Order: sequence, then C-alpha cells, then structure tokens
Amino acid sequence: MNSRNNFKGFGDSLINFLYSLAKSKALQIWTGDKVSNFVLSQALIRSDLDQPGGLDKHEKGDFVEGYIAQAWIKGVITLDEASVTLQSILERYDLENDEQEAMVEAFKNLLNMIETRLQTGE
Repeated sequence: MNSRNNFKGFGDSLINFLYSLAKSKALQIWTGDKVSNFVLSQALIRSDLDQPGGLDKHEKGDFVEGYIAQAWIKGVITLDEASVTLQSILERYDLENDEQEAMVEAFKNLLNMIETRLQTGE
C-alpha cells in the first residue's frame, strides 16, 4: 500500500476510536483513550511487517496509523474485525497493570492480520 502518510491524520482518529471501542467492550465500561506513538512503534517493531528504515518513534507511529487507515479504506479490514481483534487481546490482560503491553500486543496482532490479508489476497 502506498502513500500511507496521506492517511496518518485520519489514521490517528481511527486508531483512537478502534482502541476505545475495543477497550470499552473488553471492560464493559465506555471509555475514550488515546494510543501513543510509543505503543504503535513497539507494535510495528514486534510485527511481521517489513519496516521502513530510519524512522523515529513518532514516524513509526504515523506509519502504523496510515497503514491501518489505508487498510480500512481499501476494505482489507472492517471496523468490526479490527475492534474484535484488538478486544480479543485486551481481554487476556489485566488492563489496570499491563495496559501498555496489552496495547502493543493488540496492535501487533492487527498489523499482522492486515499484512497476512494483503499477502494472501483475502
């Protein structure tokens, strides 16, 4: 997918919405949260994606935001699939003590799911 930077602003809002939705469903309490560039950069590092070189934490976060936004816009994933993927990981963690690790793992899994679909043409 090209031009991921064109989607990063929208991607920021989409990422925060997806995470808030997934966390709200996991906790059964409505919440609104922001996802940091640190979390997104760590998810990218741990994922199976080929990463562009020479990016700092902020640029990696922007890359992930654009990547996920473009995947949704192009129909690679649905909002429901993305939120359920995140939720399924969040439910495995004690979010009071391990929320950051849960976030990294959840977004890593989402990135891997998108990459698999792109590679297999699903």
